[in-house]
Amino acid sequence: MELYTVAQLATELGVSKTAVVKHIQQLGIEKDIARVGPQRIMALDYQQKKLISQSFVIRYDTPVSPEQFPEIARNKRNAIFTGQAAQQTLQKYIPNAVESRKVAEMGIANNKISITVSGEDGRNIWVVLRNTAHYKEPTSKHDTVLAIDGSTWYRMAQRYTKSAQQPQATE
Repeated sequence: MELYTVAQLATELGVSKTAVVKHIQQLGIEKDIARVGPQRIMALDYQQKKLISQSFVIRYDTPVSPEQFPEIARNKRNAIFTGQAAQQTLQKYIPNAVESRKVAEMGIANNKISITVSGEDGRNIWVVLRNTAHYKEPTSKHDTVLAIDGSTWYRMAQRYTKSAQQPQATE
């Protein structure tokens, strides 16, 4: 079983170790976390790491303006938009990101946008957008889309199978 330190998780989330410890305390799981080594360092298992990481997610139930979107995209904390909030926010900022498909959910962090949309065949499509100013050009099949602020984003898509819900490359 792989263990994670508070420092590793803080680096991954882009927050301080103190912030991670505060979330651990707020979740009430401090006594459940193993301590290792002579310095009694907190060692998080995968489930604890996942629970703590999710506590840092910002959820949006209403759309945000195109002016707010770049700041949210730059943030290292994950932002989750669902339903109409996802659809309207994305359409306002990158109008042609998913054409006319319905957006079910959108996650944003570190200049990367992950979008789940309904495909024409009833299967979901997972679309990933990466800001071209912050990511190298992908070697896989992709195109670019333009946001209203002039930024460009690499767009890649994968299909989900209904049973396994695992991304599968599109042709």
